[in-house]
Amino acid sequence: MEKRNKRAVILLCGVCLWIFYVFQEELARYGLYTIISYNMHELASVIPFLCMGTAVIWCGYLLVKAVKGKSDRQDKVFAGILLAVIFLLGYSIYQETAAVSITVVSSVESVDMQEGKLVIKDDDGEKVTLESPELVNGMIETDGTEYLITYEWNGKTSELQGISLIE
Repeated sequence: MEKRNKRAVILLCGVCLWIFYVFQEELARYGLYTIISYNMHELASVIPFLCMGTAVIWCGYLLVKAVKGKSDRQDKVFAGILLAVIFLLGYSIYQETAAVSITVVSSVESVDMQEGKLVIKDDDGEKVTLESPELVNGMIETDGTEYLITYEWNGKTSELQGISLIE
């Protein structure tokens, strides 16, 4: 198998692993372990680090090869592609580690059906606007009923927080 085909196969395997990782993470976000078990979810948590490690080692090999003058133009282009992959994977891992799951007992202040948002008060008494699905918005009462609400918060961005669980 020639060098170009090997690279294509390995990159395709990496893309497939990443798609599986994103798919199972989305299912796990809502606690849906019927398609992919919790054990598989835990095992899949190494995929980002596996992909990152492989890309770093491969890129390092190509850069050393380039410094020694034993690489061709194709190697240099591929090293550039790997550097872009490393940057994107690093950013994704950074975003993932910045997310914090918070659980509060709170009543819902208001529900905006048009924009898919609801406002609650957190433990400190501050109002928090959360993104929520239309189905949830239709079932929530704003009459002072207290709910156990779990939402994800990212302290490094000002993005709207999303509800993970409401009981």
